[in-house]
Amino acid sequence: VNMGEVLRQDAVLIDETLSIAWKECVKTEDPKWIIINRTMVNTKNIAVRRMLLRQVMNQLAPDLRDLDYQVVERGIQFIQEPGEARRMDLLAGWEMAVWLGDILIHQTGIFPDDPHIPCMAIPELLVTSPGSVDLGGGWHFYAADREEPDHQGLDPFPTDTLSIWLDAEEVDFPLTIRTVQAGDRFNPLGMGSQTQKVSDVFTNAHIPAPYRTKWPLVFSRDKLIWIPGIKPAEFCRVKKSTRKILALRVEKVDQ
Repeated sequence: VNMGEVLRQDAVLIDETLSIAWKECVKTEDPKWIIINRTMVNTKNIAVRRMLLRQVMNQLAPDLRDLDYQVVERGIQFIQEPGEARRMDLLAGWEMAVWLGDILIHQTGIFPDDPHIPCMAIPELLVTSPGSVDLGGGWHFYAADREEPDHQGLDPFPTDTLSIWLDAEEVDFPLTIRTVQAGDRFNPLGMGSQTQKVSDVFTNAHIPAPYRTKWPLVFSRDKLIWIPGIKPAEFCRVKKSTRKILALRVEKVDQ
């Protein structure tokens, strides 16, 4: 009877510890995926990390019966050091991946629909003049000319990253909005005249691979002027000499 009482109290402590760790480490939940804070998980005791991973899988796949010791240890090791591949097969039908700096545990082929990550449902669109166009999937693109005689203090790279102010005299209509193609290069803000492969820009920004093929890129005269959510181009940034501003924005509109 005494041993039973001791074990009951130990179980209560374990449950409380796991509940606190869950609130600290789990960022987003869905029936088919869970995102956990990689940095926070790695600060926990190894026993807590094991309990967290088991609880994640119990919640995602309550009927799962083969989450053995080796599977849990591989998962813990991946969270600690993902390696170059940045993804792994956890077990049949389930994967782990680095996701915008965190860890996504998900059903194979199912990825989060993130309202902060822009996408377009068709390969290419032409914007002939300032106004708005529908990118599909609930996303819209907006362009507007603005005369700003006192704009020198304005930030050319707004903190929301889904809107931008560019030097209108460096940009010509029509604008082309399309998805990435092999060989696309970009002159990112802050890199002077240097260019990078768009694929490298995505990698450096930790953009998950499933999002990249539908990410909208904005071109003028075949030059990439803005990757929404990441950066504008250096050559068309707002400068002290800028006399006219072109304001661009992408936005998810509730359906």
